[in-house]
Amino acid sequence: MLRVRLPIALAVLAGSLACAGERAAAPEPATAAPQVLRTADLSRIRCVLLAPLENGSDTAAAADAAAEGLAAAIDPARATVLPIPVLRATFQGTPLELPTGIGPPLALDLADLLEADAALSGAVDGRSTGPTAELVISVRLALAGDRTVLFARTVVVRPAPGERVDELVRREVLAAARPALAEIGSATPRRCFDRDRLSKVRLAAGRKPALPATAPAPAPPPAPAAAASATRPPPPAARPLPLTARQGTWARQLASGQRVLLEDVSFIGRSAALERATGVEDLAAALAAVPDGKLVLEGFVDATSDHEGDEQLSRAMALAVADRLAALGVPRARLVSSGRGGDQANMPNFTLRGRASNRRVEALVQR
Repeated sequence: MLRVRLPIALAVLAGSLACAGERAAAPEPATAAPQVLRTADLSRIRCVLLAPLENGSDTAAAADAAAEGLAAAIDPARATVLPIPVLRATFQGTPLELPTGIGPPLALDLADLLEADAALSGAVDGRSTGPTAELVISVRLALAGDRTVLFARTVVVRPAPGERVDELVRREVLAAARPALAEIGSATPRRCFDRDRLSKVRLAAGRKPALPATAPAPAPPPAPAAAASATRPPPPAARPLPLTARQGTWARQLASGQRVLLEDVSFIGRSAALERATGVEDLAAALAAVPDGKLVLEGFVDATSDHEGDEQLSRAMALAVADRLAALGVPRARLVSSGRGGDQANMPNFTLRGRASNRRVEALVQR
């Protein structure tokens, strides 16, 4: 019997989706915060949903390195980890396509939906370069269902000059989580993440049917009789494709000179590499309904002490969106890119969610 009903679980999931200084010659050890560790309950876990870690650092590969380290540290003879690529593929192309990083609430919703025993999640935050280089790494393991936290720990590390940040993060997250990961599971076999279950979840999430590679040409209409053709009215002019609700809203805002915040546009960590660009496609469709004027793209980032670097990154983010629009057929002559740095924050910079919100691209039409 399924642990949760798909429509209810998917509705919950949709709501969740809406919602250090340089070292001296001797490297400094990582510092650790108090941890939660309930060893007795870890043997109950056979099926682990590993969520893509949230990345608020300036190193795009840091969170991926941490997640890869956590997955490799769990003994496959004792517990099964759902690979992150499989998790992403389950929802790819559906209205519930997953964001770059996943926090604990969404991770637990996914664990319930996919009938996992527990969700393993975490985050990498901070800066890896400069006089205040310091990375904060957190990892958390909680039971699905009652959401009891079985393990939680946060460590602070300070990269040495020239040290590879991804290797440092992988090493430190393994050291932090090893006491819990060594106790997960048992030799008792259990089937995890059944393929049929994943397929049902994907279909229930609203997967768009695949289109054939080539569509057959429509049959020509029968030739009308001479008398009928003489009295038949001319065919109506071709009508433009209808816009979605968001595309229509953006088209009206752009036409009236309002500023549009591009939703569903995200970057890999604190970089200009596009991770998700659904909003860019919607912007291209909206812009087609506004034939006059130039589209100004302005990039914004979470502010740091490196104001010049912030401006360069924000400009590169805006340019990445412009490149994607040009690939979608928007004339280059209509596109203007600029970087605003970190001078206009949407949310406070002292939280991971706030910094992620401040990294954004906005658009407006100037005539």
